[in-house]
Amino acid sequence: MSGQASIDSSGDTVGAGGFDAQAEYTFRNLEAVLDAAGAGMDRIVKVVIYLTGMSNFSKILELREKWFTAPLSR
Repeated sequence: MSGQASIDSSGDTVGAGGFDAQAEYTFRNLEAVLDAAGAGMDRIVKVVIYLTGMSNFSKILELREKWFTAPLSR
């Protein structure tokens, strides 16, 4: 799976301009897609996240720890 973003079912950006809200919603979208396919977050073996700036790197690490039970390589 690829290309998850903070887009709701209407095609609108959730949390426009706010990194925290967008990142959280993106992880929720990821979980919803996996659930629909009969899988879960525990089935993910690799995650690639692109940031536009390193100022949010620590927040991404926190979200990875929140959403994934097994450690993923960075």
